[in-house]
Amino acid sequence: MHFVVYQSTLLMLDDLLNSAPEGMEYGPLQLGGDFALKDAQAKEFIGLVRRKLDPGSWRRENFENPMRNAEGSAEYELEQTPMEQRPTGIDTLALRKWVIVHRQCANAIAFLKREKKEAEENLRNQRFNLLQRYIEQNKS
Repeated sequence: MHFVVYQSTLLMLDDLLNSAPEGMEYGPLQLGGDFALKDAQAKEFIGLVRRKLDPGSWRRENFENPMRNAEGSAEYELEQTPMEQRPTGIDTLALRKWVIVHRQCANAIAFLKREKKEAEENLRNQRFNLLQRYIEQNKS
């Protein structure tokens, strides 16, 4: 049974990572491209992850922590970005919101990668149990 749970978890995490928007790494504020499109993609991705991670589960609860922490990190990142490197013509409040969503998206991707690595390890650890059961069932 554990094997099936770990396998399905791995598939879910892999699907989520494959749907992650590109260009959402940590680091200096890099807006480039279409501001509104990137903002929409990040919000959509975060919503998708929230829907796929079962509400009330420990994984969902663990996911929400980096989402809450993103605001402070994003504000610090924005404060550290020199004015001349910030995009022009964008309302400061809109920029702040975008930086927070961008950070949440980057946090979500990092979270999913860690969870996937753990699920892969759990799946590998099931190999011994599966082999033992197979040997016991085929002894006769």
